[in-house]
Amino acid sequence: MPVARSGPLSPIARRYLTTYRREMSVAPLALVGGEEWRGGCEVFDRRLLDLARTATVAVLPTAAAAEGKPEGSVAWARRYFTALGAEVKGVMVVDRDGAHDPAHCDAVRRARFLYIAGGSPPFLYQALEDSPLWQAVIESRRDGLVMAGSSAGAMVLGSSRLGAVAVDVLPHHERRRGTTGEGGPGRAPPEAEPAVERRAPKQNAPAVGIDARTALLWDGAAWSVSGVGDVTMYGLSSLDDLPAPAV
Repeated sequence: MPVARSGPLSPIARRYLTTYRREMSVAPLALVGGEEWRGGCEVFDRRLLDLARTATVAVLPTAAAAEGKPEGSVAWARRYFTALGAEVKGVMVVDRDGAHDPAHCDAVRRARFLYIAGGSPPFLYQALEDSPLWQAVIESRRDGLVMAGSSAGAMVLGSSRLGAVAVDVLPHHERRRGTTGEGGPGRAPPEAEPAVERRAPKQNAPAVGIDARTALLWDGAAWSVSGVGDVTMYGLSSLDDLPAPAV
């Protein structure tokens, strides 16, 4: 069911969240439903920059490399974030060998805000699974790295893949309602992303369906929905049932 936007918190909820933030803080994370770095995304991307306390975004374009477009993905991000007063640095991991490159791992460790771009989910997952670069992400998250993943970048963070969150992630969920948005550089063609476009939630497995230009955002204390679309829950009654990120 679609998730209602967050309203004012009750005094009891505020006390709970204050305690949770103090005792079990997990760095901010955003799951974006696709069409990243376009109109309508500014509200949550500005929030992520504020949470990261940085004006520099490290972009990981690995998923776009499946179609030979990692540079285009980074260029698209650079144009977008320049308008928000931020700069972009590409972490140019284009295959699994790149995810073993110490220089790329060091770039992740130096970052305060890492954005995993969209493209091919299988290609991205195969590159990152059990890699030194993913280990660097895990270590950096413990040190406060803010992370966002869009489309394929959000999908691979799900519970049946890299396990950064406790649910499966279904990006581009608006396509289930027969509506589509714009494409852009770095986007794999539909036939390259059957899991993104047509995958149904596993039976009895909790999942979140996230529309394009929409973020399910963990701010370090609670989940909320931001952007132009909706988030649909499967196997969960509300955002209160969704645990904090595991990574």
